[in-house]
Amino acid sequence: RQWIVNATTLPLNHDGTATTALTAEVTQQDTRPLEVIYTLQTDTRQLTRYTVPVAPDGTAETIQTVGRITPWTPETPNLYNLTATLCAVEPDGTRKTLDSVTRRIGFRTVSCTAQGGFQLNGITRKIKGVCLHHDLGMLGAAVNRAALLRQLLLLKTMGCDAIRTAHNMPSQ
Repeated sequence: RQWIVNATTLPLNHDGTATTALTAEVTQQDTRPLEVIYTLQTDTRQLTRYTVPVAPDGTAETIQTVGRITPWTPETPNLYNLTATLCAVEPDGTRKTLDSVTRRIGFRTVSCTAQGGFQLNGITRKIKGVCLHHDLGMLGAAVNRAALLRQLLLLKTMGCDAIRTAHNMPSQ
């Protein structure tokens, strides 16, 4: 089964809710009616669940407002699990799961104005970045995930929140 899921989060609302546009495109049709079940949850509780029928053109689109959202920031990177489940509706009304995909997403508002500069979730932030070479010093240019993670954690403890890669582009 081939299908694509896209989630677009719109700027956060002032009342602590978030609006998200969810789209699934099914490229391989089935003779049975299809539905996509979108579920948004934290690690401990389910926030929303929407069932959207797949249209004859293969799309299942919805725009929903989700309450009780904690915004994503570099200091508190709150992430949510968005699961899209593609189901076939059997003649007796039961659903048969054909495929499911889960992605980690965050909600935040980004703006840049002459008056406020760069703002994340309505708060002006100074971007503190570094120019980082692709290699890991004495370890060389081969990718070493543990060394990269250590390097990123050290940069974060130093207050770094932006990286400009230098010379050779990183492989990943």
